[in-house]
Amino acid sequence: MKVNENIVIPQEQNQGASRGQLLWLGCFAVISAIIGLLVTGRHNYLLFHSLVELGAVAVAWSVFFLVRIKLLEKQHGKSCRRISPV
Repeated sequence: MKVNENIVIPQEQNQGASRGQLLWLGCFAVISAIIGLLVTGRHNYLLFHSLVELGAVAVAWSVFFLVRIKLLEKQHGKSCRRISPV
């Protein structure tokens, strides 16, 4: 802690997860999802395909927004932190 004119200012501490922990968490999530889809596919074909289609839609929206943000950055020459109507 730093003391500045009788005011105690706490220093920022890294209380979040490290990159290694986030990597392991992401790997665990992906592996769990794959195993879950394999088990679901063996028991309920329609549910399996519904989940796969929802995943495909999520990936498509993600790619759309990433490309849109990069296009706005290229047009305006600066970083666009929020998505605004064109």
